[in-house]
Amino acid sequence: MPYQNIDASLSPADIKAIKATFDTVLQKMPFLINLTPKERKSMFKAGPDSVSFVQNALNAA
Repeated sequence: MPYQNIDASLSPADIKAIKATFDTVLQKMPFLINLTPKERKSMFKAGPDSVSFVQNALNAA
């Protein structure tokens, strides 16, 4: 269901600035890596039902 009250238009200058900012972030964080689909599937997934469990575990640690 599309939202009627959202205007999501960006000027070409804004798009260029956003892309430049992403490039800066990637340069500042060289430790970021790409994961393969197999690696992504093997990771722990914390959905909305397990958020309180994870928060309690972190508080107890």
